[in-house]
Amino acid sequence: MKLTSRQTYKVVLSALERGRFKQVDLEEAAGVSFGLVNRAVRWMVSRKFVSKEGGQYEVIAPAALAGAFSLFRQLGEARPSSFSVDADGKTLLKALKEHGAVLCLTSALAYYGDYPRDPVVSVYADKALADSLKRMAPGGTRVEIFSDDLGQKGDFVEMRGVRLTSRVRTIIDLLCSEKSYAAGQLMKKTWEKA
Repeated sequence: MKLTSRQTYKVVLSALERGRFKQVDLEEAAGVSFGLVNRAVRWMVSRKFVSKEGGQYEVIAPAALAGAFSLFRQLGEARPSSFSVDADGKTLLKALKEHGAVLCLTSALAYYGDYPRDPVVSVYADKALADSLKRMAPGGTRVEIFSDDLGQKGDFVEMRGVRLTSRVRTIIDLLCSEKSYAAGQLMKKTWEKA
């Protein structure tokens, strides 16, 4: 099962976000066929990421399931476009918003807790943002632009006027990058039993 295929990703993301689910819940949430949901759930159960009790399923190893994405995806190998620009936070944020950019990796993580801001601003965006940054004067703020390989607009959220990856997507991205060390606290907050 290739977790990074867009349809399978939707199913696994929905399972990770819910924790407990029925297959029909994932079918509705992901908007995919029941057959695909069934195959993905059987795969998750066979790998001991998910347990089944009656007709109900529970993700019992969410961190391990999120980490499984790194077998198929290395965000660091994506070779993002990188720019060093002379822009204060407000100016850069305005440019990011204008181009529909979504903060990711540690740039998103900073919004979910007390993670210190990374000197690199990481975003998902298209070529239009890169063209805009090329026109800015060179400076000390580094921006890395990744293309959204999973293609999911549904796993982006807005917080304090900024678009960023959802908690689960942030965890998956961190585990698929050279920044997996930073995911621990957010995983604990996201999946710790109440």
